[in-house]
Amino acid sequence: MRAANIDPVRIIANEELEAAWADKKPPKAALDAAVHRGNAVLNAKPGLKKSQPF
Repeated sequence: MRAANIDPVRIIANEELEAAWADKKPPKAALDAAVHRGNAVLNAKPGLKKSQPF
């Protein structure tokens, strides 16, 4: 899957990983939050159109 504007997702992942490494969040909670937040960004701005072949 190609995703347009992937930079916000990278920022989210970095924020959540930093929180886990700094012991501000448990690792599982940080990863779950990254998935939830990243999916929200991707669902708000879909990178693919149904007419695109890949």
